[in-house]
This record gives sequence, structure tokens and C-alpha cells, in this order.
Amino acid sequence: YAEAEYCNGHFHEVGRVAGIVIKQATVFENKFRVYVTLIKSLAGESKLQSAIDIGIKVIIDLGVKFPCPPPPKNALKEDMIKLKIKLEKTADAELLNYKEMIDTKIIAAMKFLQI
Repeated sequence: YAEAEYCNGHFHEVGRVAGIVIKQATVFENKFRVYVTLIKSLAGESKLQSAIDIGIKVIIDLGVKFPCPPPPKNALKEDMIKLKIKLEKTADAELLNYKEMIDTKIIAAMKFLQI
């Protein structure tokens, strides 16, 4: 229902329904899609700080350590460049030998960060 209301531009209704689902759901898997829809709805209303705040809260609730305040953009950019260089130097066979991620909370956080 929240997704349909988002598609129709009824952002206030998305917030109302999302609040109910988030309060009533007992496991994160039941809240995941509504959080995504709520964040998209807030972005659609140009309430970007609220969307970011909810996103950070969800990531922290999943157990991911998040620096507060976040590091400056130039530091993030440097880290991304270093990671890119490291990955470019890594052979495919080496990447394939890494263990598969099994921590369900971290997997959920990775999926959540894709929105």
C-alpha cells in the first residue's frame, strides 16, 4: 500500500502507513521495504535530511558502525580511490576465493545502502 501511495505522489500517506508498519513489525525483514519507500518518499518531498537521518538510523540498528559526524567528502573520496586501485590489482581468482558473506544483518545493510 505504501509503495502504491508513493507512486501516486501521496507522500503524507506513505509516512502514516510507514509509521504503522515500523511500529507493528517485529523483525527487520518486515520493515525493509517500507523503510526504502519512506526514504524515497521523503526525498520526493525534498526532505533530504530526514531521509538521510532515517537511513543512518536503520544502518546503525543493523549493527553497522557509523561515524558521527561522518568524515569529510575528500576523505571518503580518497578511500574510494584507494579501494578502486586495490581492487584493480586483485586477480579474479583471488576475489573468488574469499568466503561468502553470511551475516544476515550486514547483508541487509548492504541491500539497504543500494537505495
